[in-house]
Amino acid sequence: MLRLLRLLLLLLPPPGSPEPPGLATLSPGAPPQSPDLLYADGLRAYSAGAWAPAVALLREALRSHAELGRARRDCGARCAAEPGAALPDAPGPKSQPGPPPRAWERLLLRAALSRAECLNQCAARRLGPGGAARLRVGSALRDAFRRREPYNYLQRAYYQLKKLDLAAAAAHTFFVANPTHLQMREDMAKYRRMSGVRPQNFRDLETPPHWAAYDSGLELLGRQEAGLALPRLEEALQESLAQLESCRAGCEGPEEHQREEEEEGTGSQGGLYEAIAGHWIRVLQCRQRCVGDTATRPGRSFPVPDFLPSQLRRLHEAHAQVQWGICPRLWKMS
Repeated sequence: MLRLLRLLLLLLPPPGSPEPPGLATLSPGAPPQSPDLLYADGLRAYSAGAWAPAVALLREALRSHAELGRARRDCGARCAAEPGAALPDAPGPKSQPGPPPRAWERLLLRAALSRAECLNQCAARRLGPGGAARLRVGSALRDAFRRREPYNYLQRAYYQLKKLDLAAAAAHTFFVANPTHLQMREDMAKYRRMSGVRPQNFRDLETPPHWAAYDSGLELLGRQEAGLALPRLEEALQESLAQLESCRAGCEGPEEHQREEEEEGTGSQGGLYEAIAGHWIRVLQCRQRCVGDTATRPGRSFPVPDFLPSQLRRLHEAHAQVQWGICPRLWKMS
């Protein structure tokens, strides 16, 4: 309880200060706290009807979870670019030049250990002593944040605090990822009938940038405004590639190792080489999943087929309309 009170003093704004717009971060620059503890404390405050503390704790849980993800991705990208952590090429046939198998194994082991040391040191600098291992997030909490469950509690707490614009934004954010949630569907209908809620309040607070640009570009292209659609489609492609690389950079580190142990039950039972091989197989599997994750809209179960190639086709179509004035109907005939 004492820890909770000290944390609330840090999170709550000064008396009389206005509520920041949206769900802005509360303590920018501060090292993240444990998201699972913040979330648990937020749910306890919510259950007790302490609406303002619940909002503060749930928002800080979201901020810490997002910062933890950014740190893992940034450290993964940085350490992958370190010269000493680069994985050696596999030995080819005997007729081709290259290190012999035994030498290659030593290079692989050295690179794997160097990459692990780099990840631990980078996480400690970004997240404080203990790094990402101190802030590991279990599978249940990962699923809760993936389903955006904190926003369900936030919208109810904001409603109790009479902050209807923020309640509508939180409700919409949850509903985008849970379109079949019947209670939220009813809540959304109630918010739309309230006089203090405007249409622009219904905004997704966690829309991935590549989907926002992609949908905007498609809408403009559908209205045959190719000149305006072109920069949005180019932005969507760049953001999609950035999201893909960001996701892949986050496929290493303590949380991914924890995911491996949860999947296996007790972790790897083999020797050192087997453990390294198993780890890199799962890293590759994770990197491959990133393709589908990037192409999956929030709230959908399956990715958009050929998402990246379809963006290139849309870009080609937009360029053709801008440069040569080709009618969109000709694309359907070709």
